[in-house]
Amino acid sequence: MSLVSCGGCRKEISEDYNFCPYCGSEVSRAEEPVQEQPTQAVAGEYIVCALCGDETPAGNQTCNGCGSVLEGKKILRETPVLPEKKPVKEVKVQKPAQKQAKAKVKVKEPVKTKPKSGGEISGQKVMLIFGGIIALALIIIFATSSDEATAPVVPQTQQGTSGVDMNLIQRINTLEAQVNANPDNHSLVLEFGHTLMDAGFYDRAIQTYKKYLQVHPSEPDVIVDMGVCYFNLQDYATADSLMRSAVKINPRHQIAHLNLGVVNMNWGKMDVAKEWLKKAVDLNPSSEQGIRAKSLLESH
Repeated sequence: MSLVSCGGCRKEISEDYNFCPYCGSEVSRAEEPVQEQPTQAVAGEYIVCALCGDETPAGNQTCNGCGSVLEGKKILRETPVLPEKKPVKEVKVQKPAQKQAKAKVKVKEPVKTKPKSGGEISGQKVMLIFGGIIALALIIIFATSSDEATAPVVPQTQQGTSGVDMNLIQRINTLEAQVNANPDNHSLVLEFGHTLMDAGFYDRAIQTYKKYLQVHPSEPDVIVDMGVCYFNLQDYATADSLMRSAVKINPRHQIAHLNLGVVNMNWGKMDVAKEWLKKAVDLNPSSEQGIRAKSLLESH
């Protein structure tokens, strides 16, 4: 009979045992180098299992054959037993409550020396871009609502364009050369003034309008245009005076009435502004200028 060493209590037990008879641990076997055991005679008491009839050393509490608690008669064996020369096996005990946890292996990530093709945007950059878009949208909304409430209307003598671009600058240069070559061409002078105003060159536009009005002093549209230039320069007194003179020339000039309301509203004269806005509505409540004047009255 070959013996193995229990990994729990380190006692030698039969290799046929599935459970250690001394500590009850479940056994698993792993081969170890062969250890020669000396040949010697062994004699001792054995208990015959009442259930299976197997013989188990008297010191054991459970049967080697069936694992039941030993109850039976004891016998004494006098014949010497010579153990076979077999390797002593190490018994590894693994109790249910003491299972070994698998070690976690840390995997190192490779060091990135270049971004992926196409570029990557980090979470922080995304948040910054997103925040910038929101801020820009709020600025545009505020500016739009503010302009709609307080900006004067430009008469139909010109078609206003927003912003300055290279085409507009080129047009200004072309018109200036034409006006210098043809100073008596009043239509060119007026177009030059409108283009300067569209580009935001209000001082130059005012000088050009004055030159035109010296020859055509009774055109209320041009007077209102010049008043809008003064308004954009925040010279509200001059803007008010010019637009009043336009109303004297044409008492039904609805744009002049509306602009007088806007000028005085920005000037801080709310009572005067409302009077001009009411007059603008009375002139034509269904027109674009009449609808806008009514909206300003309702919102202020």
